[in-house]
Amino acid sequence: MRGHSAWPLWVVLSLVAALSVWGWSLHPEHGGRWLARMLVLPLMLGVVAWRISPRGERTREERRILEWHRIVFTFVGLIVALDLASQLSISAGLLDAVWNEPRLRVEGLLLGAGVAVWGNRLPTLLSPWPLGAEPFEWQRVHRFVGRLTLVAGVGLVLVWLTFPLAPAQTTTAWIVGGVAVTAVVRKLVSVATPVAGNSPSSVRASRSR
Repeated sequence: MRGHSAWPLWVVLSLVAALSVWGWSLHPEHGGRWLARMLVLPLMLGVVAWRISPRGERTREERRILEWHRIVFTFVGLIVALDLASQLSISAGLLDAVWNEPRLRVEGLLLGAGVAVWGNRLPTLLSPWPLGAEPFEWQRVHRFVGRLTLVAGVGLVLVWLTFPLAPAQTTTAWIVGGVAVTAVVRKLVSVATPVAGNSPSSVRASRSR
């Protein structure tokens, strides 16, 4: 990851790592948990970057997709850092426990807003595959998932603005889980369905033009 656009992500990842080290010092009995929090986001981003371009050579659209993933991971890292900082501050006695509910509501609102923005942005990402070589209907799947997550994000914001704490947490889990399962199923259906124009004869015809 090179260029000026990568530095906010590295700052956030470094902040999460520093907070995890602090948590490890306060609760050494959960060392594995703190280590996982330090490593999970960098490892996930590495896998995403490799999946986008296994050979390391990126097209213009692949660079746009990777740049969008950097923004998403930066936002997720900020929520994780906020959660860790507030939890550890309460655990260390720097904040009163009364701040627990407000910090959970702020995190829920940020999650909902982030999901809505992600859903609105998703359909604008163009396919990295050439015409006639897409393994699934990229645009249709992304439009469907984008609309679904946009509605889900708005719903999450409303939930965290109006629901009591415990029902808000339960409803959030159901919404996020339902959206994730629906999105995966929609993509699998598209992968299993031949894409119009992707038959061997049509691909040969498009190459001969």
